Amino acid sequence: MVKVKLSHILLGLAAIALILLIWRINAASALAESSLSRQNTVALAERIIRLRSEWEDNQAAKSRAQALFDEDAFKGRGVARQSAQGIKAEYKNLDAQALNRLTRALFESPVAIKTFSAERKGDQAADVSLEIAW
Repeated sequence: MVKVKLSHILLGLAAIALILLIWRINAASALAESSLSRQNTVALAERIIRLRSEWEDNQAAKSRAQALFDEDAFKGRGVARQSAQGIKAEYKNLDAQALNRLTRALFESPVAIKTFSAERKGDQAADVSLEIAW
């Protein structure tokens, strides 16, 4: 029968303990790396959601502005030219109600108004020229 020395048993147990310690350290570093990756993914997802929301809001604002200029109250009194860069509009003799509707709709929406001028033509009329940039 082969005699097993106590030193061989202790050496084997030390080797097993060392292997388990190395495995635990590797598992802890992998866990920390995956946690960091998860945090980065969450941050990117929040950014994507915020950008999508802003884009949808901008698209909705564009649609509302375009619909505003297509209303009957404005069509007969001037022209609104739409392009990829924005809208240029000129209206003559707008009554107070139409002018109020136009200014409220534009100034209360998140569109970028590049230029805006209104010239009074009497007690109840005004000429308006404006440019909206996308």
